[in-house]
Amino acid sequence: MDTVLCFKANSERREQIRHSKIIDQEILQERTEYYKTIKILLLGASECGKSTFLKQMRILHGQDFDVQDLLEFRSIIYGNIIRIMKVLVTARRSFEIQWKDSSHQNYADQILNFNTKVNEIEPHEFVAVVDMIRELWLDEAIQETYRRRNEYILADSTKYFMDRLEVIGKEDYVPIRKDALRMRKATKTIVEFTTTINKIPFVFIDVGGQRSQRRKWLQCFESITAILFLAAASDYNQVSLEDRKTNRLLESLEIFGAIVNHELLAKASKILFLNKIDLLEERLTISNIKNFFSAFNGDENDLTTVKEFILQLFSNKMEANNDNDKSLYHHYTIATDTENIKVVFRDVKQTILQERLGSLLLH
Repeated sequence: MDTVLCFKANSERREQIRHSKIIDQEILQERTEYYKTIKILLLGASECGKSTFLKQMRILHGQDFDVQDLLEFRSIIYGNIIRIMKVLVTARRSFEIQWKDSSHQNYADQILNFNTKVNEIEPHEFVAVVDMIRELWLDEAIQETYRRRNEYILADSTKYFMDRLEVIGKEDYVPIRKDALRMRKATKTIVEFTTTINKIPFVFIDVGGQRSQRRKWLQCFESITAILFLAAASDYNQVSLEDRKTNRLLESLEIFGAIVNHELLAKASKILFLNKIDLLEERLTISNIKNFFSAFNGDENDLTTVKEFILQLFSNKMEANNDNDKSLYHHYTIATDTENIKVVFRDVKQTILQERLGSLLLH
């Protein structure tokens, strides 16, 4: 009897050990898969280039826009162009700049009355006003207003789209990739894009940068591998579209400081994209950074000096006394340039994978 009980006990013990090993293997597999999945959270203030970067990730990883996507973008592009001209004619009036051709006031009134809040702007509706937009753009009053664009808020894509009016104004217009990258549509939901790179799943998460959208950021912090923070370096002389008084670069700095020092993100890699470097170079020729950042004491016309100054502003936001041992990796970017983002992301990917490997070895 004792032998039977002993055998039964040993059998149960072996079964417990076997079951325990299975559980351990499952936990190990889950943990390995968890550490293999790379989750990158894209953060930054409104209009910093997050959505454009996400579009580039789709393009670079085999999910380029198809014809249906491009056709759906038409209405957004039409709306962008009409809103741009509304801003220009309104600014002209504020500056009290006289029309070169007084009859253009009638065109301006018609553009101001165009309803851009409708769900769709049809091609024939845009074609009906494109000649007015072209004539207004060529008027010296609007050109002078455009030259003073640092004094008000104007879309970065203004000249790009105005230069393409002849093409965009055709009834059979189909947007090209560059149009899609330049168009602006505010992100009001959490957008994810998943792809596999070198057999490793990458998940990119884009959350709206408007103040009303930032309350959603916290729910995305869990299990994040890396924070990719985008800041428009060219915003040093711009004010927020939301309150029309806060310096946009200062706002980005405050958001960045809160993000990189957040306790829930202590283990995440921190990557900074100082974006719109092409616009920064252009803007330095018409607007002195010293007028907005008195701490700058270098050559205000030297792009490299200004870039280093802006980078230092962000680096200073990393708290020296926190428990975060992660370095701040930075890149100067042009999100609308596919080749630029291709090169930059290659380095970013390597950085993230190296840090992730280190974390896996420690667990």
